[in-house]
Amino acid sequence: MIYHHLFAVTLAFFLDLLIGDPPNWPHPVKWIGTMISKLDLAFNKGAYKKRKGLSMLIIVLSAVLLITGLTVYLAYLIHPLAGILWEAVVISTTIAQKGLKQAGMDVCLPLNERDFPEARLKLSYIVGRDTAILMNPKSSGAPWKP
Repeated sequence: MIYHHLFAVTLAFFLDLLIGDPPNWPHPVKWIGTMISKLDLAFNKGAYKKRKGLSMLIIVLSAVLLITGLTVYLAYLIHPLAGILWEAVVISTTIAQKGLKQAGMDVCLPLNERDFPEARLKLSYIVGRDTAILMNPKSSGAPWKP
């Protein structure tokens, strides 16, 4: 059985290398981010924020473990090959080597051309922070020098 998982991880690596994360496909990591955002709105207020944060962490991890574990388990019940393929697909959505490289290049190119508004926009696609507030390198308080 361990060989099935090793093969699934290897297959996931090559799947991500070949197709990456197509932008219009459903993406579990985006769903998890949406769940975290909604829980953050509900939990991150009032007293006992640390306890609520721990509760939120437990909810997110439990949901992810339950859904992925159950779907992979059911796929293996159907057939070992179905399990390997489904496990590879699930793992490939978390690797994102191709997509992250492309996203980094999408930020790097406008930076090299000193098109900082475009670089901020491209950066906003891959980070959870408001990139509009990043400092302008031409301002007196620039945190870095090109």
